[in-house]
Amino acid sequence: MEWLLKQTDEYETFWHVTSRKNIDSLLKSGLLQTISDDDGDGVYCIVENLYDTDQLENVLNFMEQNGEHRKDLVIVEFEYLGEYFINDGCATYENHQWIRIPSNVPSNLIDKVIELDDI
Repeated sequence: MEWLLKQTDEYETFWHVTSRKNIDSLLKSGLLQTISDDDGDGVYCIVENLYDTDQLENVLNFMEQNGEHRKDLVIVEFEYLGEYFINDGCATYENHQWIRIPSNVPSNLIDKVIELDDI
């Protein structure tokens, strides 16, 4: 896998999938970057896309493989401006095109929480 540095000059919309039990904390403190991932620190997410949910399905499958239940998961939609990394590895990898933002995302950039049934 190869993480390529990208830059956005205007706010873009991203989706972060998390457990419903984390929502109160996220709305108060924002999205905090993970520090334990093999690919580096960051907030892991995908580009928002209501028209092609393949990437969302990949994330949901990944979460389920790591012990989360789909019924307990929600999407946190947020906006971000600045540097990020995109996984530009082979498309056969489950996390191809995932985004890693190398900083916390403050709560004021969180637009909404989306139930999976609403997609």
